[in-house]
Amino acid sequence: LQYWVVLSQEAPAARSSPKHRIDSPEVLHAALITCGLEPKEGTEGGDLVTNPGAPAKELLRRNTASAAQMGGFGVPICRILPEGVWYWGVDRLTFAEAALGPAPSRGVGVVAQDLWGKFRGGELESFFTLFGGFDFAKSGRVLSHDSIPVGSSIQFYFDFSSPWSYVASKVVGHFSSALGVEVEFKPVLLGALFRELGGPEVPSLSLPERKLGYMHRDMRNWCSWWQISAPVFPDAFPLRTVLPLRVALEDASTISCMFEAAWQNNKNIGDKKVLSDVLCSAGFNSEILIRNALLCSNLKEKLKSNTAILKRIGGFGVPSFTVNNNPKTLVWGQDKF
Repeated sequence: LQYWVVLSQEAPAARSSPKHRIDSPEVLHAALITCGLEPKEGTEGGDLVTNPGAPAKELLRRNTASAAQMGGFGVPICRILPEGVWYWGVDRLTFAEAALGPAPSRGVGVVAQDLWGKFRGGELESFFTLFGGFDFAKSGRVLSHDSIPVGSSIQFYFDFSSPWSYVASKVVGHFSSALGVEVEFKPVLLGALFRELGGPEVPSLSLPERKLGYMHRDMRNWCSWWQISAPVFPDAFPLRTVLPLRVALEDASTISCMFEAAWQNNKNIGDKKVLSDVLCSAGFNSEILIRNALLCSNLKEKLKSNTAILKRIGGFGVPSFTVNNNPKTLVWGQDKF
């Protein structure tokens, strides 16, 4: 396993006090000694702190070039050898662990169990450890929810235009069932949210090519992790979703079939006739649902309200979640369950 990291001299401590700047030889000397290490002698006089020498400088240059050549666009990166597969972000170490293979005596989820278990204080098993790599129905492992207040709920903010919302929609029900809590579906106008925040309406289309490619690979990794089918981008992407979002507000039981149609069956659910066929095929009265979605001002205002609420509590994308409508619990991304 190879690990790329950048130590920034612009850390908060560096800004507040010169004695914490890691580009200072004195600070580095003191740090090494505190860790029980002595600065090694350099190849050209002095030590590796005051004069790292040509080999160290060349290694730094080669490391940077290597990260760029393999498609890296940020740090930290870890790469598994000899295959060369790499992952970006400390929150993807579980994927790196899976690529390395299970520990002989402990099975899957070692990183998740050790780190996330400590983070949660041991009260609940990690969601990653519980579900990662397991069949939801057959794992036989259940989260204890004795400490969760009765009546607790998760608010799920989403837009059908978001493939990550599709992924979250396939998993959130299992999560809520395991914890014994209700899911409140909160459709929002993602494009309107992006506009109000001053960003592009479809951020993925403005990403650098290598970052966009990694995003698609990361999405496939997560779908493999959750054991669900990866989303297939529809020909009509980016989707216009005002109408299906209003239908979702009218009847939340339609959400699953609309997500499935858009991200598995290449259906342009923004088209009224296509949406009608999708709803009818799923057993819904499409004529009534669509007529109400077009004419009912309450649905129109509710969609605007949900979007405004997400913006007000600090949201900037979907899927996003809160617990018991508490803004302080806001998290963004299906990878942050």
